Amino acid sequence: VLGARVERGTLTKKSTVHLMRNNEEVGKGTIEGLQAQKQATTSVSQGQECGVQVTLSSAPQPGDYMAAFE
Repeated sequence: VLGARVERGTLTKKSTVHLMRNNEEVGKGTIEGLQAQKQATTSVSQGQECGVQVTLSSAPQPGDYMAAFE
């Protein structure tokens, strides 16, 4: 589970994500679960913090970010 903050738009369960490092894609995956305020949810809006359960093809490192698409 990764801690995250939604910078733009809305993050939804089952979105496809691209793991980015230094503005280059280093992995892909899908969101398997979302949590906001310690409650399971299907979406998280801009400005909110959340927990993201994600299956990725590459291990995230500090400073990485995810770009999500439906």
